[in-house]
Amino acid sequence: MKSESLQIPTAVQQFTQLLSATPRGAGLGRLPAVEQLVVSGWLRGGGTTHAAALVVAELTSNAVRHGRLNGRGFRLTLTRLPGEGLRGEVTDPRGERLPARHTRAASG
Repeated sequence: MKSESLQIPTAVQQFTQLLSATPRGAGLGRLPAVEQLVVSGWLRGGGTTHAAALVVAELTSNAVRHGRLNGRGFRLTLTRLPGEGLRGEVTDPRGERLPARHTRAASG
């Protein structure tokens, strides 16, 4: 009888989502981020997942409040680090061009 090995898919190590720079976009960022963490082995409703959801909510909210440019969204990226570490970042999806300078004082 031939033996077959079962291949278990590896957990996603990086998750990226493009979001609109609106309050709705900021709120929607948390949902797929949490789902991706659960898929990669974190407990739904666990303390670490909850803390990560709060950080994602803060990052996306700050992107909309302090970094919003008309007609541009933002990119949320989560990267799983060794152990239980997680790196979150919010960036301009068009990183090749710098945004126009604002005349008002920068905040945030």
